[in-house]
Amino acid sequence: MYAASLVTVLLLILVIVVAYNPRAREEVIETWENIRPAVVEFMDSFYATIRNFITGNGSDDRIDELPAPGSPGVNFDRIVTMNNGFSD
Repeated sequence: MYAASLVTVLLLILVIVVAYNPRAREEVIETWENIRPAVVEFMDSFYATIRNFITGNGSDDRIDELPAPGSPGVNFDRIVTMNNGFSD
């Protein structure tokens, strides 16, 4: 808890210095422009990692598997054909 309040106070002091000092503001803007691509790349990869952690990797979805021959199920080709026949 002490460390969090210390970091907050230091960030507040930094913001005040940057807000009132034009030279410091220019330095911060220049530094941000230099590190911006790395920050964006990091945030993209971090977001993708979190998204994959939450949704899973998709290997157990079994969307592309064909059903075993003779297994009970629905003939999707016939349904599509019938739907197309009725809509003509």
